Amino acid sequence: MQLSNDIFDVYKDHQNGIYTLVTTTSKIKSLRDLYDETLKSGTQAAFQLEYNVKDIRKFLQILSLAIFSRCYVCLDQLESKEVKSNNIFNPELYSRKDLVCDMDTWKNKIKSLKYHMWITQKFTKFQLCRR
Repeated sequence: MQLSNDIFDVYKDHQNGIYTLVTTTSKIKSLRDLYDETLKSGTQAAFQLEYNVKDIRKFLQILSLAIFSRCYVCLDQLESKEVKSNNIFNPELYSRKDLVCDMDTWKNKIKSLKYHMWITQKFTKFQLCRR
C-alpha cells in the first residue's frame, strides 16, 4: 500500500525532499516489476487466509479498482516521461503536470478499468492455487 501511495505522491514527495522508491528510481520499469511482484505475493497471501474465497475476491476487486489499477495508469504516465530525460527517470526534470496523474480524465478512467480487468484475471489464477 505504501508503494501505491508513493506512486501517486511522487511530485509532492520530490518537492518536500522525501526519498522514496519512486523519487529515487532511475527506471520506472524496475518499479513496475517490483509493483507486479508485490501485487502477486500479496494476492497469493490473501488467498491463503482462512476466509471465504468469494469474500477475498470481493476485497481484492475493491482494492484493484480503487488503488492497484490506478497505480498502473500512473506508472504508464511516469514511464512515458523518461523519454524527456535520455530514458532515465528524474523527477527534477519534470513539471507538476508530468508527475501528477489525473484520474478524472476519461482516458485514464478507461485505462484504469482495463488494468482492473487484467488484475482480476490474475486473481483467478491465484485462487486456484489455494491449499
